[in-house]
Amino acid sequence: MNSSYTIQCFVFSIAVFSVSCLSVSHAPNSKPHPYILPIKKDPATNVFYTSIGIGSPRHNFDVAIDLTGESLWYDCASNYNSLSYSPVSCDSHSCPKNTNPCIECHGPFKPGCTNNTCGISNYNPLAQVIFPGDLAKDVIFISQIQVAGFLSGCTNLHTYYNNLLEGLPKSSKGMIGLPCKDVSKYVQTTPLVVNPVDTGPMFEEGVPSTEYFIDVKSVKIDGHVVNLKPSLLSIDRKGNGGTKISSITRFAELQSFVYKPFVRDFLKKAADRRLKRVASALPFEACFDSRSIGNSITGFAVPTIDLVLQGGVQWTIHGANSMVMAKKNVACLAFVDGGTIATMSFFKASIVIGAHQLEEL
Repeated sequence: MNSSYTIQCFVFSIAVFSVSCLSVSHAPNSKPHPYILPIKKDPATNVFYTSIGIGSPRHNFDVAIDLTGESLWYDCASNYNSLSYSPVSCDSHSCPKNTNPCIECHGPFKPGCTNNTCGISNYNPLAQVIFPGDLAKDVIFISQIQVAGFLSGCTNLHTYYNNLLEGLPKSSKGMIGLPCKDVSKYVQTTPLVVNPVDTGPMFEEGVPSTEYFIDVKSVKIDGHVVNLKPSLLSIDRKGNGGTKISSITRFAELQSFVYKPFVRDFLKKAADRRLKRVASALPFEACFDSRSIGNSITGFAVPTIDLVLQGGVQWTIHGANSMVMAKKNVACLAFVDGGTIATMSFFKASIVIGAHQLEEL
């Protein structure tokens, strides 16, 4: 059974406002209209997803949520047709300049198989695969609100790309990204910062990142400041470093130079609380006998983790979001060593806040 979840307030605010500026044109100086996405989490994959309608007649799709994704893409191969589907031509102003070559198709003509069509690169970060699709406009339904002219990527290449939907919830037929360069003005609780370098898998020089970064100045465990050089938490001129928010990364990932002192200090504070350490359960290193841990209204009574932001604001992570049951009677710190090498990108954040840390159970 699928469970409903609420994503932490500031991330939910992003979801609400980002849809309004994702792929819909607005009149100059007009205020984007907020749309509320119903969010669920798939227990099998731990991936957040939502339900939307596309096309005429309406086809309902479950799509995984990727806060850092650049667009909506979906599999339009199987039993999909739409009278309102309008492919974007190669010479249209809506066709990105750095896109794939113009797409031609030899039929039968349908969504995902048209001529003189702007190509788009779609990305599934869970499968770590980039694949082509057609850029098109169509009607989209967010809850019961209809939005016309929504840009999305339609692909019918699942017969050639067997891992197209790999890692997604079983019911999902695509992904929706929620980027918006000016979304930070809507987020009051946790201000966002801009990484001036494009950090996505489809790098474009001179373009800022569409991923979400927050300005973490230091990290505390039970009030103790972890010994980290402040420069290690900053975004450098090449776009590396900083703290990124990801709805696709299952658990928080810390670069090794951050992870090692972080875990060391957490274990010290856990020992002060007389928590019984047990063998590691991969990919988690710091694991404990759950029977030695007390409970509170915020989950396991373990050392609290504070991300100290600019201005002294603190994002406190309690046991419900810092711990995970790895197996029977074994609870582990839900932070993993992300190593030092970037994957599917030339850039790597120092800290990635994962989906588990974003939940409000």
